[in-house]
Amino acid sequence: MRKLYFRSEFKSSKILFITILIFFFNNENSFAQKFSEKLSNLVNIENAKFGDVKKVMNEIWQADTSAKKAGWKQYKRWENFWETRLLPDGNYPNLVDILAQWINQDKNMLVSIQTSDFEWKAVGPFNRAKKDDRYGNRVQNMLTNLGRINVVRFHPNNPNEIWAGVSTGGVWKSTNGGQSWYNFPFTSFMSLGVSDIAISPTNPDIVYVATGDHIHWGNTYSIGIIKTTDGGNKWELTNLAYQLDDAFKICRLLVHPNNPEIAITATTNGIFKTTDGGKSWEQKISGYFKDMEFMPGNPQIINAATYSTIGISDIFRSSDNGESWQSTNRFQDVRRIVMAVTSANPQKVYALCANQSYTSFHSFLVSNDGGQSWNKLSDSYNSPNILGLEDGMGNDENYGQGWYDLCIAVSPLDENLVFIGAINIWKSNNGGSDWEMVTNGVESYNKPDVHLDMHDLIYRDNSNELFVSNDGGIYKTTDDGLSWGYLSDGMNITQFYRLGCDVSNPDKILAGCQDNGTKMYLNGEWIQVGGGDGMEAICDYSNPDIIYISMQNGFVVQLNSTTHEMKVIFIPFLRGESSAWTTPFSINPVNPNVLYIGCNNLWKSSDKGDNWIKLSKFPNSGIIIDFIVSPTDTNYIYVAKEFSVYKSKDGGNQWEMLNSFMNPITNVEVSHSNPEVIWICFGGYDETNKVLKYDGNNWINLSGNLPNVPVNTIVCQKGITEKLYVGTDIGVFTNSDDSSNWEIYGKGLPNLIISELEIQYTSKKLRAATYGMGLWEIDVDIPVNIKELVDNQKKINVIQNPCSQLLITNYELLITSNVKIDIYNSLGNKITTLVDDYLEAGKHSTEFRTNGLTQGMYYCVYRINGNSSIQKFVILD
Repeated sequence: MRKLYFRSEFKSSKILFITILIFFFNNENSFAQKFSEKLSNLVNIENAKFGDVKKVMNEIWQADTSAKKAGWKQYKRWENFWETRLLPDGNYPNLVDILAQWINQDKNMLVSIQTSDFEWKAVGPFNRAKKDDRYGNRVQNMLTNLGRINVVRFHPNNPNEIWAGVSTGGVWKSTNGGQSWYNFPFTSFMSLGVSDIAISPTNPDIVYVATGDHIHWGNTYSIGIIKTTDGGNKWELTNLAYQLDDAFKICRLLVHPNNPEIAITATTNGIFKTTDGGKSWEQKISGYFKDMEFMPGNPQIINAATYSTIGISDIFRSSDNGESWQSTNRFQDVRRIVMAVTSANPQKVYALCANQSYTSFHSFLVSNDGGQSWNKLSDSYNSPNILGLEDGMGNDENYGQGWYDLCIAVSPLDENLVFIGAINIWKSNNGGSDWEMVTNGVESYNKPDVHLDMHDLIYRDNSNELFVSNDGGIYKTTDDGLSWGYLSDGMNITQFYRLGCDVSNPDKILAGCQDNGTKMYLNGEWIQVGGGDGMEAICDYSNPDIIYISMQNGFVVQLNSTTHEMKVIFIPFLRGESSAWTTPFSINPVNPNVLYIGCNNLWKSSDKGDNWIKLSKFPNSGIIIDFIVSPTDTNYIYVAKEFSVYKSKDGGNQWEMLNSFMNPITNVEVSHSNPEVIWICFGGYDETNKVLKYDGNNWINLSGNLPNVPVNTIVCQKGITEKLYVGTDIGVFTNSDDSSNWEIYGKGLPNLIISELEIQYTSKKLRAATYGMGLWEIDVDIPVNIKELVDNQKKINVIQNPCSQLLITNYELLITSNVKIDIYNSLGNKITTLVDDYLEAGKHSTEFRTNGLTQGMYYCVYRINGNSSIQKFVILD
C-alpha cells in the first residue's frame, strides 16, 4: 500500500469525479444508451474539465427537452456554482491555497484598513417561515424549512450536545438538545460544505470533519478533513487535503472508538487510514466507497460499500481495522448501497440498495455474521418502491433519487425496527421484510409532513431518539415515527440565490433560496410565498400587494399578497428560449408596468407580464447572465452575457457590443447619475480582472487589492459621490470615488459566499444574500444634497474652502437637533468626528485643524436628525 503525505498540490487521480456522478436518469432504454455512450467518451478524457462535462451533459439533456429527468436540477445547481469559479485554465481551484493566501492577506493588509464602524446583523431566517394557505389565512402548522443538513452526530456522554454538518454552512453545535445553535466560523469559510462528522468516544473534544458535499454533485468548496482537539474552539487542517479536479470527495468518516489518533475515511478514490491523528494517510484500497460502519463493540470489523454508475457495486469487509479488505457481495445492477449496524445485535449488518437504472428500490439485505454472508429480505419484486416519491406503486414504481437521498438506521434497542430515508421515510417492524410509509407531504396520505430528501438517519446511542437530516433541516422522533419535531430553529443556514428589497417599505424583503423556495420578510416575520428552488424576486414599487417571484431557469410568477391570486407570466422554453439557472428579470425603475427578463435575448412586457416582445436578436445562442436599465434614462439598457457586454441607447431597438472578455461576467451595475457609466464584475480566479468600469469611452480596471476570488455582485450607492460595494466568495468589500483601493466593509460578517447585494435607501441598509448563512444587513452612510434636507432643520455653510490649516464650518439649526459631523478622506475613510451632540436651535460654528493631513479632496458629512448632507473641501499645502 502507498503511504501518502498529502499536500495541497497532490494529484490523486485522472478520472474526474464528476463523470462518476453523472447518472440521474429514469427513462427509456434508448435514452439511457445514448447517455452511457457519451459518459464513456467523457470518462476516457484524461483530465476532463468543467467545459467538457457541461458540453456532454447539455447534449444529453437536449435529447429530452422535458428537463424533468431525475438529477437535472442537481446537475444545474452544480453547473451554476462552478461556471464562475474556475481557474483561468479551466481547472477547479484549490481552497487550501486560497485559505492560506487569505489568512496572509487578512493579517497583513485588509484588517488594517477595515475602518467602517458598522456591524453586520443576521436577518435570518432563523425559524421556519409561515406559509399562507390558499384562502389567505396564515396558519401556524403550515411551515417551511431553513436549509439542507447533511449529517447529525452526538457527544457520547452529554445528551444535550449535538453536532450538525450543513451543505454550505459549515459545522453547527447545540449544547441544549437542539433548542439553539451556534456556528464555528472557520468551518463556514467560503461556504464550506460538510459531508460527515466523527466524534471520538474516548475524548469527545477531538472531532474530525469531512468538508465538501458528497451527497450533491459537488457545488461547494472543500478543504479535506479538518480537526479540532478542544471541542471546536480551534481548528486545523489534516494532510488529507485535496483538489476538486483530482476526483476526490470524502463520503464517510469514522474515528476509532478507543484511539482518537486512528481515523478511517471512505472516499471517491478509496479508503484511507491515519494512525497519527491526520498527519499522514495511507490508502488501503482503491475504488469509489460511499458508506462504511464499524461493528458495535469490535472496531476490527468494518463493512464498507462502493458506488458505481454502471451498476457493478460491492460490499467489502475488513477484519483488521481497515488494513485489508475482501468483497463479500457483488451486484451487477446496483448503483448505491448504504449500511447500518445496531448494538442490539452487533453481528447484524443491514444494507439498502438503489438500482442502477432508475436509482429506485433494488433490495434490502441483512447479514447475521458480521458481514461475511448476506440474505435478501425484500426487493423491488415483492415490496413497494420505498425510494419513490409517493406510495411506491403504479407510476411511482420506477421513480427514485437513490443517488442523492439514501440513508438507513436501526434501533439500538430493537434489531427488527428499521428506518430508511429516501425522498420520504419508511420503516419495517420485522427487520426489513415488510415496509410501511412513515412520512409524506402529500395530504391524502395523512402522514407527518417532514421535508423531502433524506440524507442521514441516526439513533442516539441506547435510546429511542431517531434524528433525520434532510433538505429542510433536522427532525426528531421519539415515538417510532408517529410524530416529528423540528430541531433546526435558530440555525441561519438558508442558501439564498437572490434578494429583492421593497423601495418604500424597509421591513419587506423577498429572497429566493435553494431547496426551500421564495421567502418574504415582512415586518419582522418570515413568510413562505413560493416553492421549488427560489430565484430572483421583485417588489412592485407602485403596488405593495404585487410581488414577482421566480424558480429555476426563468419560470416567473406574479403574486397578489392580498387576494393570493397567482399568475404565471413567463416560461422561457414556451417562447423557444433558454435561460440561466438564476434567470435575471427586473422592473423598469420609472414605469412599474414595464418588466424585463433575460434569456437568450432580452424580453419586455409593458403590461406587468401579460404580453411580451423580444427586444434583441443577439447573434449567438449564449444566455443573458445579467442586465440593467438606467434609472436616469431608461432608454439605456446594458446586457451581460457570459463573456460579453451589449448596450442599447434606444430602449432595446438597436444594440452594440461594448467588449468581450476571457473571464465570466457575473453582474452589471449602472451609474445613478450618468447612463453612460457602468461597472461589471467577474467570477473566476484571474487576479487581474475583478471589477471594471466603462465611462462611455474607455474601460478602467478597478480590481486593485481585491482578493483573488470570484466577485458575484456589485452595487453603486447613489449620492454626491458614487460608492461601490462588491460581494465576493469571501465577503463584502467597498471603495470610494472609483478607487482601486478596496476594504472590508463592516464587522461581523463571516467569510462566505455573497450571492447578491442590494441597498434599501429608506432604512439606509446594505443587504446581502449569502449562500449558506441566510440574509444579513448593515448600515450605510447615504449622504444627500443640502437641498434635499428639510428646510426648517438647518442651514449649512463651509467657509475657508480651500483651506491650508484651518477649516471653519458654520451651521444654523432652526429647531433643536441631534447633530453629528464627521470628516472623511477621498477613500471614504473617517478621519475624525467634530461634533456628536444634541444641540439647541441657533447658530453654531466648528473649527477643524487640518495639520498633518496631506493635500487633496476631503468631505464634511453632516447628520442632523437622521438626515445626511455632504460638502467637499480641499486642503492645500
